[in-house]
Amino acid sequence: MEKRASRRIPEAQAASDEEIREAIERLTEGELLRLEKYARWRIRGLGRKAGGRTHEDLLAEAITATLAGDRRWRKDTVDFFGHLKGALRSISDNWSRKSGAEEIFLDSELLPATQTKDDTSPLGRTAAPQPDGERLLGAHQMLRQIENLFHDDPLLLAIITQLREGSNGPEIQRKLGISQKNFETAMKRMRRKVRKLVT
Repeated sequence: MEKRASRRIPEAQAASDEEIREAIERLTEGELLRLEKYARWRIRGLGRKAGGRTHEDLLAEAITATLAGDRRWRKDTVDFFGHLKGALRSISDNWSRKSGAEEIFLDSELLPATQTKDDTSPLGRTAAPQPDGERLLGAHQMLRQIENLFHDDPLLLAIITQLREGSNGPEIQRKLGISQKNFETAMKRMRRKVRKLVT
């Protein structure tokens, strides 16, 4: 099978097939669990755009593409775990872009047609601007996990509540009576903890 050229990494700088196989075998159980968790998160973010593919499909695609030479690993720059994580992100982004125009909706997800002459117009029946149940469930689960992370931080819990209600930064600062500096510091603290949750 002929290898496709990678746009980013010259073949001379890419890891060999043997090095890739060894790196796969050296992945720790912890790294595999983190990759699986990240793949699940990426698939959940895709929602219907995943096209029925699972996190296992995404992981398999990343490893297969690396072994086939479609996604080259520059071992001198990034470890294998980092390479696979980047491949998961890139592949899922590609799936999202490719499925965007072809997304299919059930009749039950379409807005009801009006009683006018435009009843037959495809523009008269468009998808409701609401996320599907799977994405809503995933978002609610993630929100619960985030709230559990900050159970001992009342300021962050108050900020999360305000964000959930649709308030922006200046509104939150005004409502909670905090300075911009305190708000930004709290948001940095939240981002650090959330990053650990999803990686």
